Formats: sequence, C-alpha cells, structure tokens
Amino acid sequence: EDPTPSRKLDIHPNPCSEQYQIHMPAGKGKAAISMINALGRTVLSTDDPLQLNVAALPAGTYTVRVVRDGSVLVGRLLKE
Repeated sequence: EDPTPSRKLDIHPNPCSEQYQIHMPAGKGKAAISMINALGRTVLSTDDPLQLNVAALPAGTYTVRVVRDGSVLVGRLLKE
C-alpha cells in the first residue's frame, strides 16, 4: 500500500541549475528520493538528500518525492 502524502519538502535553492538540498524532519530510516518529470517519469533516484546534482537534466519543473519512515513528502523543484 502506497503511503499517503503527509508534508511538503523544504528544497533549496529553488530554482536551481546544478545542485540542491532537501531539508526534512529527522527520521530513523533512509530516505528514498526520486525526481519525476512532467511526463511522470522518474529521472533521478537517490538516498542522499545532501548531494542532489541535476546539472544533466533539462530545464523544467520536477516533482521531488521522498519516502521515509512510512511517510511521503512531496515538493516541486524548478530546474533552470
């Protein structure tokens, strides 16, 4: 069963051109982070919220989704 979105993410800098960081509440489990493009395709997946490099991605708006400790956090990122 897919967890229900529970909270928005704090993403900085936003907009960005190369790298960004996700600031999220403390939790015990590893975070599964994915970036989803406007077509609904996952274009980046990682478990490191401090080193998210998007330099190779085309400009546009992306959905950033983090799953951790049974919660889903969702945010938007504008890639310049």
